[in-house]
Amino acid sequence: MFAILAFVNLCVPFTYEDRFFGKKLIKNIRSRTESYIERPTSTTCQLVAVIPEDRWTKPRNRLSDDIAIMWTDPYSSQIFLEGDRLRYHIPIGSLLELKCDHFRKHLTQVWYVHLTFRTADGPHELFLRPGENGIFLTVFNRSRQASAEQLFHRIELVIAEAKHRQQTKAD
Repeated sequence: MFAILAFVNLCVPFTYEDRFFGKKLIKNIRSRTESYIERPTSTTCQLVAVIPEDRWTKPRNRLSDDIAIMWTDPYSSQIFLEGDRLRYHIPIGSLLELKCDHFRKHLTQVWYVHLTFRTADGPHELFLRPGENGIFLTVFNRSRQASAEQLFHRIELVIAEAKHRQQTKAD
């Protein structure tokens, strides 16, 4: 019995928390009178956990500062994050840095996408861990890595689309 609990705790670190809180967040977003995201269950949306760098040493259940639905809109060249507490509207032109990286929590690699963008108060950083929606979809570190890289590439595509539009307007 102990071996099964240890396996679930080490290898399936976020699946059940994400499923529960993700469904709750979607319900909350739908009930809001004003929201950045009209259809939080759309295929263009992604559940993410905001994991500030100062929490990386905390226990797993205190790692996330907030959970959010992220929508990358290639038509308006913007990223929208609608969280339980936090809300962000990030124009692609304000992005200063985008990278995919990880840190370790015991045997588990926690993969994230690091966004740095300009705000009126100066540069701001977000570390976004892709949400885990399926049962045992991200059991292994390489699966968590692939999930973060997919989120990273989704943002890269919006950046490329924005650059293409600027170039087309200039021509």
